[in-house]
Amino acid sequence: MDYDFFKRKFAWLTGFDLDSYKDKQMERRIQQFIRRMEIDSYDSYYKLLESSDQEKIRFLNFLTINQTSFFRDLLVFKNIKNNVLPEILDRKKARIKIWSAGCSNGAETYSLSILMFELIGNGTQPYRYCIVATDIDSQVLKQAELGLFPVNLLDNVSKKSREKYFFPVGDKLQIKPEIKKRVIFRQHDLLKDEYEDNCDLILCRNVFIYFKPETQQKLLAKFMEALNPRGYFITGSSEYVSSYHQWGLEKKHMAIYQKVK
Repeated sequence: MDYDFFKRKFAWLTGFDLDSYKDKQMERRIQQFIRRMEIDSYDSYYKLLESSDQEKIRFLNFLTINQTSFFRDLLVFKNIKNNVLPEILDRKKARIKIWSAGCSNGAETYSLSILMFELIGNGTQPYRYCIVATDIDSQVLKQAELGLFPVNLLDNVSKKSREKYFFPVGDKLQIKPEIKKRVIFRQHDLLKDEYEDNCDLILCRNVFIYFKPETQQKLLAKFMEALNPRGYFITGSSEYVSSYHQWGLEKKHMAIYQKVK
């Protein structure tokens, strides 16, 4: 069984479409994973997947990329704090909806909640925003919902903010309830599940780089349907929305686009 055949069989078994991902990157990751288990072929590993639901879940969770930290890419978050969120708050008086797609361990999501909490007067208007955080990985969502983080993920958080928004639990830091309660976590597959709607801000950062160009275009079309007029779409710093004008977007800052039509 070669990789192409494994992809087709795996899609039939799980519904997970490996063909949407960049082949070389994904094949390399899977081969490394299989070797660590001391399994010598796709055929042998596929037989294990067929026989074990637990292994299927473990492998699906492995396939998703979960690397993030608080306020990752400081320049992007500086623009979110100083330009994006104030503009939305000034323009829209009803509740603001933010979608963090591919939220991983929740660090990005809670970073956004901290910024909103500060901008609306330290929580004096809690109804003003809601953050929906989604990821395909069920295990990482459980971690995100706990809101418990190793200290090294907070390198970009000042000592003052750590004391204000976290409290220690053993050798980790727990996000405080006032930041956590405005966040809703949901399991979601960008390739096949229904998208959120009526969003004022969507972040999908460091996710597109793993998909083939044609898949990226399909996802963008769905994201634009989910985004309100004048809403913002934010990618990872190393990602780029090609032909963004065709999607009715205007580039405002690095990795930050606004829907202008």
